[in-house]
Amino acid sequence: MVKFDSISDRKIIYGNCTTSCTCGHHFVFGPQLIKEVLVYKYLGLELDHRLNFKLFKSRILASARGNMSRIWSMGIKNGDMSVKGAVNLWMSLVRSLLEYGCVVWGKDKWPEGEKIQFDMAKRILRCSSTTTREALLGELGWWSLHTRRDYKKLIYWYHINTLPNDRYPKRVYMVTKNTNATGSWANYIQKILVKYGVGQLWENDQVIFNIDGKGNLEAKSIKEHKNFFQRWIKSKVLDYEQKTWWNKMVVNGEHSKLRTYVTFKKTLHYEKYLNTPNNSWGRSLHTSLRTGSNNLFIDQGRRMGLEVHERICKFCTMNEVENELHFLLSCPLYNDYRDTLFRSILSASSKKWNLFSRPKFETFHLLLNGTADEYEKIVFSLFQRYLEKVFRLRESKFPPSINL
Repeated sequence: MVKFDSISDRKIIYGNCTTSCTCGHHFVFGPQLIKEVLVYKYLGLELDHRLNFKLFKSRILASARGNMSRIWSMGIKNGDMSVKGAVNLWMSLVRSLLEYGCVVWGKDKWPEGEKIQFDMAKRILRCSSTTTREALLGELGWWSLHTRRDYKKLIYWYHINTLPNDRYPKRVYMVTKNTNATGSWANYIQKILVKYGVGQLWENDQVIFNIDGKGNLEAKSIKEHKNFFQRWIKSKVLDYEQKTWWNKMVVNGEHSKLRTYVTFKKTLHYEKYLNTPNNSWGRSLHTSLRTGSNNLFIDQGRRMGLEVHERICKFCTMNEVENELHFLLSCPLYNDYRDTLFRSILSASSKKWNLFSRPKFETFHLLLNGTADEYEKIVFSLFQRYLEKVFRLRESKFPPSINL
């Protein structure tokens, strides 16, 4: 139990009640008197008299931050842990806390929780603090926590609909649905069904057992129906989340730091280049070039307020903007390293990928986005080792401490 005045200006003053209540703040249960309280912890959730879950969210935020710091020290900080391993720890030790019991709370967006996810994504990707949130989600294929809570609510809603009518969760749900009480859980479910384009399920409960017109792939049991619904609704939620994510990326058009990113990143999914082993620095450089936060002059100039055409490469006489394309494929400073990379890829791919003869922009996409074949992993590995070499050369010519 917590101090009552920690969550509200209200404070309960109890009387000296023993066998009967004279203060009005006790419930009678047989011969027992049970105190009325402002907050009660049930199944790990603090329920307060205002039903706003503020105290509960504050507690799980603190626990999530603590676990995030522990994960950082487990191997992410020094680069020893794989991205997959870090993601697994995030899901099991941090995100699970932020989503505990979320089927009954979490209608609001909760920016404090989202910030923890973005902070964790930056640590896992070992990228710049200026990396945009859309790029963080895009590289890891993550949904917003708000969307994930909606998805979990819909899964639970389907479960409730499959319960017998005499079960208390089903009875409470039916009462609130029939009364359409504003602010109720059932009312919110109706809103998110409409939000994800499946509002027809609200009008007729029996539709949930025949969503595809084929009995949910001819499901033979409640479990099979639930599995079908889970896959089906996940595709609907993913489609909505992906469109929202994409629209946020392109809203600023060519002036956004994601202007290059959107040319090759079209879907919200985990990127395979993150699985390259034993090269955390090369992998983070790969991420930085993809996401536009990479300390090239195109990025530095943005922070200084320079126009794009003013962010000229200082290492050659081509008079071109030092953007990702120029850095990787045009600047003569790196010609020797670049030729070695192309020859290595040609040899490792059994002469399938001859980057010497391909158009520049196609080569750019192949290096950053992958070859999508059996040679992809080795190409990523060679490319990331190349990035280490050229960034070292660049820093030896123009250390980061020197201002533009």
